[in-house]
Amino acid sequence: DHGPLDLVLVVLDTTRPDFLAPYGGDADTTPFLQEFATEATRFDRAYSSSCWTLPAHATMFTGTLPGVHGATQSSARVDRSLPLLAKTLRDSGYATAGFSANPWIGNKSGLHRGFEVFDRIHSTKESWISGEVPDEKADRSGIARDVSKWLRTDRDPDKPFFLFVNLMRAHHPYVPSPGAAREVLGLGPAELRQAVAEFYPELPGSSASSLMNRHYARREPLSDEDWGRLGDLYRASLRSADSDLQTILGIVDRQSERGALVMIVSDHGESLGEHGHFGHIMNLYETSVRVVFLVRGPGFEAGALDSTPVHLADVHATLLGAAGLAAPPQAVGVDLARSRPSDRVLSASLEAPTLQLDPFDEEIVESGVLDPYRPATFAAIESRYKLIARSDGAEEIFDLVDDPQEQRPLDAARVDPETLAALRASVERARSEMGERAAQELDLDEATLDSLRALGYVK
Repeated sequence: DHGPLDLVLVVLDTTRPDFLAPYGGDADTTPFLQEFATEATRFDRAYSSSCWTLPAHATMFTGTLPGVHGATQSSARVDRSLPLLAKTLRDSGYATAGFSANPWIGNKSGLHRGFEVFDRIHSTKESWISGEVPDEKADRSGIARDVSKWLRTDRDPDKPFFLFVNLMRAHHPYVPSPGAAREVLGLGPAELRQAVAEFYPELPGSSASSLMNRHYARREPLSDEDWGRLGDLYRASLRSADSDLQTILGIVDRQSERGALVMIVSDHGESLGEHGHFGHIMNLYETSVRVVFLVRGPGFEAGALDSTPVHLADVHATLLGAAGLAAPPQAVGVDLARSRPSDRVLSASLEAPTLQLDPFDEEIVESGVLDPYRPATFAAIESRYKLIARSDGAEEIFDLVDDPQEQRPLDAARVDPETLAALRASVERARSEMGERAAQELDLDEATLDSLRALGYVK
């Protein structure tokens, strides 16, 4: 047995597994992650609790689903009565620090609670949006400098540490660092600017919603070639994240004397035209809710592949387990170092997406083209089958073994009645927990709103 381990959680924001080298993606996209996977257990069927940042992180930090933790479209805050991961660890003797490039994660959502240090990272993407020349070296060293300073000089060395980092490189708008664009796409700085301007003509500027409007209004629909070029910018953005990850974990490995349990996950995926969707809004298809999930450390076999369905709620239970702590009764995750039940039904949900419809131009909203996306959506996933059900009564069932791209919805009669009943029960439970949350005004400061506007979240 080991003493208290140092704990590291890195979230690759907006990252779908099939683009990454360890999951069969191009080797040049994430070479460091490919190397990391040889030392870690890779979970091949990992799922988020939703398709966007806030509820997914709240699930990781509480071990509960969106209907319980409450960090959803209508409230955008985690329930104050729930113990958060960082606070539980801090109360048990851990030094805690969080570094996030995502404005949803911070004091307004309550997800900062329990971190002795919580810093918002200013990223290259924001530099580009504000009109500054992106400097790959300065940006990467900035993240590394903050993490390194805390690990080397600002924490109590007598305590084990919990470090959380959110890396937002892959989030729309896709603005890879110049180095990544050169390494992955062979583009110089001027060619990179041209490639970005093709899809985001408003950059530098205050918003990144024009491409969203173009796609969902079905004006000038993107061609297959367009999707390919946009996918290339996304791949290069993932390479930027891979470089950040290499830098940060290099610092961790030099500073951790106790040995560390390192988890690398994504909070949700990203759609690039699949099922008519772009980004990570308004749907719970695999491109949106299947996530990266790699764990390195005691209890996890190096280079192993695990195809057991796992969930972001398991991040909470597994990190607590590594600290020798039990998860509270309301948490639904399992400690993956100890228990990997194969008969689980996993849950994901999206409350009626009022926030995600907000950035669209008024004429598009009034045209009715977005109306099909207004209902709440729920998904239940087991070892083979997946059910997607909406609050307007629509339902789709997929066989993920025979149809991993979800192209051929099944007749419900073709699914074993017991399995179908378990899937529907999961959906009903999530629907019941979500309840009819009344929409509330977001209480966000202007700086946070500016960050969210830049990323296309709000007007």
